[in-house]
Amino acid sequence: MPVVEAALREKHDEMRDDVFSFFRGTYYRWAQLWPLICSELANAPRVLALGDLHVGSFGTWRDAEGRLCWGVDDFDQSHPLSYANDLVRLAASVKLVKDSGDIVLKLRIACDTILEAYERTLRTGPRPIVLAENETDLEKLGVRGLEGPSGFLEDAAPEARHGPPCPAKRCQGGPRADTARL
Repeated sequence: MPVVEAALREKHDEMRDDVFSFFRGTYYRWAQLWPLICSELANAPRVLALGDLHVGSFGTWRDAEGRLCWGVDDFDQSHPLSYANDLVRLAASVKLVKDSGDIVLKLRIACDTILEAYERTLRTGPRPIVLAENETDLEKLGVRGLEGPSGFLEDAAPEARHGPPCPAKRCQGGPRADTARL
């Protein structure tokens, strides 16, 4: 894989300036050291782990029904690993964010919450959180994040401001009369 020197320098600058960026940017070093430093945990049963799990690995998306969901959205380092890898890495990322002052949360409470959620997921099965259902606090965050910038619709193409063109409107209720025989 060709290395883009300018991009690599930029990544190293970000890693030098911010401990969380360093944490995220050194995942493969974590993967090398994990079995040595946490040998008891590294030998726990293997699962298809996320690998590079951290507090930034979560986001929102629309499901097949158009509902706003929240959950893990970063699977690019998924690999069979000890299930404990994801738990420890997520807890370590919470500690780094807490130490930076970006969140005010007792680490013990955060770690207990991570374990409780993991255990609950083992019992009920994994699923994203559908924000339109019972998660009213998260829904507010997700909906606010989806608001377009001011002036967005004013700058949009006429089709976006006035709805679909006439031929598309005829198809909205089902097939047009002249294509129903096809």
